[in-house]
Order: sequence, then structure tokens, then C-alpha cells
Amino acid sequence: MEAEEFLRRLDAGIPPLTLLIGGEHFYIEKIRKKIREKWLGDEAEKDIAVLPSEPAAQKFSLLLSGSSFFSTRTLIEVRQSRLLSTAKQVSDEEAGAYLAMFKTIPEHCRIVIQSEKADARLKFYKAASALGQVVECALLEPGKKGDFNKLKNWLTRAAADYGSRWESDALSFVTDGLSMLQEVSLAQLAQEIEKMSLYAGAGKSWSRKDAEIVFSDFTGLSGFVLIRALAEADALKALDILRETTARGVYLPKTLGLIALQLRRLLAVKSILERGGGRSDVIAEAGIRPYFADETIGQCRKIPKDKIKNALAGISAIAREAPFGGRGIAHLEEIIVEFCR
Repeated sequence: MEAEEFLRRLDAGIPPLTLLIGGEHFYIEKIRKKIREKWLGDEAEKDIAVLPSEPAAQKFSLLLSGSSFFSTRTLIEVRQSRLLSTAKQVSDEEAGAYLAMFKTIPEHCRIVIQSEKADARLKFYKAASALGQVVECALLEPGKKGDFNKLKNWLTRAAADYGSRWESDALSFVTDGLSMLQEVSLAQLAQEIEKMSLYAGAGKSWSRKDAEIVFSDFTGLSGFVLIRALAEADALKALDILRETTARGVYLPKTLGLIALQLRRLLAVKSILERGGGRSDVIAEAGIRPYFADETIGQCRKIPKDKIKNALAGISAIAREAPFGGRGIAHLEEIIVEFCR
């Protein structure tokens, strides 16, 4: 079951066993909070146990049976499951003992187990899934059509929570830019939405200009905006974007990857244009979203192929040097300055 649907269903009741699978902490925290509120509420006698992982089966059994003497309702949260891990960390005997406990969870108790990378092939996973409710909390992959639509709907709802709305070109700028990422964290996006509400104002329409100022600082869009600055030969702006990205603690390999991804896309578009292809070919073959197609084509016509290739070669050199120290950001700054000449 997907997280949004599960959150709605919690109003009807909380299953004895909930398995939160994935790394999207935006939903994980919302689910934890709602379960705590609905299950524990204002009970005078309540108990909550937060465990880093599952203890030995015997200890967990004592936790289940002993809690009823001290509280009317108990909640047990396991933050990172050993039992569901992709690496086998428990014996078949221990897994069997846990399954036996999950079949007889006391009425006064609810259990929530989290695993960012669960192995669905495990016998334990399959058996536990049949006994409890599996909730998918995976990070979105905006490049996929289904996840792209989910992202767009989420952003629309997030703005509405502040009494605001996106202007159509602003929403397209953000969603199409994020679609270039392999994954996107809603927990991080929620922080950007809060910044937007402070910058553009709650209860207001959010414009493309607002989105560029606020969201260009977001890791996923910084690569695209930096390439735009390079296409305009604006070295100062490109260096500012790079420094802002570094100041936010984005690791050098990730920054290099974002820039290299955009440069490789420019090369792909150039090849399509050189053989006589048009806008529709660029969209279909190069993975460029329609909203950015015209701008990307314009960039390709401004930037010589040799400049793109030289920049990519320089980025590859930085990546090779990184494990041995190298000059890192200083070297990348030199590549940017040279590109803009």
C-alpha cells in the first residue's frame, strides 16, 4: 500500500503490525506521528519503546508480554530492521520466533518496523507481509511517468497547505527540472516549499521568477541552472551557483555528476540537431522534458562541441584525482572560467 493511502486509512484503525519500506522520511515521519497520536492519544497509562533494531527474540518477547502490566496501550517502533535487511543478519530460528510473536500481538500493543532496503525475496519478508501491512515509502523517481505525476500533485498540495498556488510555468520549471534527478526526497522538498512560502509569501501566487530564485538552490536544479549560466558565458553567476551548492554541503562527486549529466545531454542534443533532427526528436531521444527543450536547443547552438567535450574531460580528471586529494573545487572553478571565455 502506498503511504498516502495508508495515512487516510489510519483514521479507520491501526493494524497490529506495520512495515514501513523505503527511505522517504517525509512519509515515514508523518505515519509515525499519526500512529502515535491515534494509538496513544491522551492515555494516562501508555508506553512507547523506540528500538534501533530488533533485539534478540527472547528480549522482544519480554517487551511484548511485560508491557501489559504497566500500561493500557503500548507502541513499539523499530527504526532499522535486521529481519528485513537485504543482508541476512538473523538465523532461521530467530526469524521463526519473531513470526510466531507477530501472529499473536497483544490487543494493547502496536508494532511499527522500518527498513529502507528490505529484501522482498526473503521468506521472512513474505511471511511478515502476510501478517501485517506493508507501506511503500520509497523515494520518488521523477524520470518515471507515474512518479513524475505524483511529484507534480505533491507540489500542488504542498503549496495549497500554505494557501498558495503555483503559476503554471513555475510548476513546470520545478517539476521538469527535478525530473532530471534519479531520485528526489520529499523531506528535502518540504524545506524548499517552506522557503518559498517565506520568500514569495503564503497565500500568494508563486511565479517562475520566485521558483528560479528559491529552487535553483535545490541540488537537483542547480546543475541545470549552472549550465544555463555557462551557456550565457556568465562565469560569475556559474561560480556563485557552485559556491552555494558547496556551502550547502553537497559532496563534490554529486556536483560533478549533476554538471556532467547536463553536459552529456547537450552533446546528445547536438548530435540530434547535426543529423537534422528537430524538437520532437530531442524530447524523444535525449530525455529532455518538453518545457526545457527549446532552451536546451538554444544552448546547444551557442556552445561549441569542443567546449563541452573539454569540460567533460576536465570533470573526469577531477573525479580521478579526488581519491588522491586533488584540487577539487578549485579545479572545477578553473574549468568553469575557461568554458565561459
